[in-house]
Amino acid sequence: MPNSLVVKINLQDNTKITVINTYHAVPSRGRHDLHYLLQHEIDELMLMILIRDFNTYAHRWSLPGRAPSSWGAELEEWLNQNGLQVMNPDGVPT
Repeated sequence: MPNSLVVKINLQDNTKITVINTYHAVPSRGRHDLHYLLQHEIDELMLMILIRDFNTYAHRWSLPGRAPSSWGAELEEWLNQNGLQVMNPDGVPT
């Protein structure tokens, strides 16, 4: 079961920002628990910060030579479809 915390921030100028912090445990049998997230489309008009420990290796953010997680490409595609960017510096593991 994923762990999540959602905080909605209302600024003085009526700007609203949603901060979502979640944790994805390393799967024990190679099956991920990200289905609830990957089925969700993000409203492009909503300002959002997604902070997450995905416990996932993928080409987009892993060190060269590291084999991607079996669900890594699916997660990368979801990030791309929703216009999300990985903010980790290249070549720096988390």
